[in-house]
Amino acid sequence: MLEWAQEHILSAVKGIVETSHVFSALGFKYFGPIDGHDLEALERELARIKLLGGPRLLHVVTRKGQGFHA
Repeated sequence: MLEWAQEHILSAVKGIVETSHVFSALGFKYFGPIDGHDLEALERELARIKLLGGPRLLHVVTRKGQGFHA
């Protein structure tokens, strides 16, 4: 079980690194992934990257069914 978890984590990290390289090659500054349900962290990150120049891409992860509650 531990071996599977290590492989899963390594695969996820590798995917994030490869994704950031793709966007960097296109001239984008890549940030994330960030939890889209943590509004305070999302606001902080948006304010932080707003100050940077050039095109920026923020990877926000959400889960279906966690939206606005009336």
